[in-house]
Amino acid sequence: MMNQLHVEQQCDQGEDASYAAVLRAKECVLKTATTIQENAEDIYAEAQQINEERAAKDAEEYTDVEDVEEAEETAEEASEENEAK
Repeated sequence: MMNQLHVEQQCDQGEDASYAAVLRAKECVLKTATTIQENAEDIYAEAQQINEERAAKDAEEYTDVEDVEEAEETAEEASEENEAK
């Protein structure tokens, strides 16, 4: 009987150690997941900022192109009017 009790105690200790290891692993996984999520949020915010800057630059360039086209059209019209005179 003494041997059986000793074996049962060792099994209980082994189970406790396994459970503790699982809890430590869970904490590590949750910490890593939190870090990944925070990094992803930072990357997403940076990407949004880059896209907004590009959109503003594209809109500015588009406006500049429109201004140039309008100036060219005005110059052509003025040139045609001068030739007609």
